[in-house]
Formats: sequence, structure tokens, C-alpha cells
Amino acid sequence: MRPGRIVTAAAGTAIVLGGCFTTSSDYQHDAEDFILTNEDLATSLGTAEDPLAFDSATCEKPADQNEGTTFPCSAIDENGAVWEFSVEIGTGSTYDVEVARDPRTQRD
Repeated sequence: MRPGRIVTAAAGTAIVLGGCFTTSSDYQHDAEDFILTNEDLATSLGTAEDPLAFDSATCEKPADQNEGTTFPCSAIDENGAVWEFSVEIGTGSTYDVEVARDPRTQRD
């Protein structure tokens, strides 16, 4: 599991992670993998007894590797609902992942 911590934010859940990134594609692929496999994220979006699982995740490649650059990700959960995440590149090969759209709170 990659180092990280979950922070409850007003707009949703924010995750701070660190890694070794040498290209913009590294951020893209790591964020996709994180959304699919991170147990802390799954638990924070579900419950301890029933963590949420994602079947697929897709992130856009960030325009650059500069601090403050944001890029969107989306994921499909085990129930077929689409989640949207906003990822912001931070300092020292870290980034924040925040829920931008939680389908449980959306009205049709």
C-alpha cells in the first residue's frame, strides 16, 4: 500500500499520496491504480464492514508535472455507478485525490 492518509474534506474525501513520478503518465497511471486498489479509499467511501469496490478507473494525463496541476479521473463502482475524482499534483511527488462527484448524492 502506498503511503497516504485520508482527510475528510467539505467537498468529499481527499487522499494524499506519495510516489516516485518521472512523467505525467506516471501520475495518470498511479492515480488509476490507487482508486482501484487502495483499501483506505474503499473504506472511506463505503463502510468498514462493506468497503466500496471499483471495477474500473480512468484518469486523464495531466498537462504537466507542476505543483497545482489538476486532472480528472472517473471510476465505475461495483454497482455500475460513475464516480468522479479531482487530482491535484502537490509538492515532492505527492498528490491529492478528492471526490468531485459522488453518485449517491446525485438526484436524477
